[in-house]
Amino acid sequence: MKDARRQEAKDRRATAPAGSTGVDRDLDGIVAGPQPLAEWQVEGLAQFEDEDKDEAAEETGDNG
Repeated sequence: MKDARRQEAKDRRATAPAGSTGVDRDLDGIVAGPQPLAEWQVEGLAQFEDEDKDEAAEETGDNG
């Protein structure tokens, strides 16, 4: 029984696709560099930009 299981495991490993050497499976596909902003960050930046526009309009006397 053990011999049969061992042989099955050996056959399964032999037919399995070869893994990428030198690449960590957990990190495969991760792209280095800046990541896109989260939705809450985009909303926060938009709010700050609106406040800056309002302040600039007040300083120049433009209320439109």
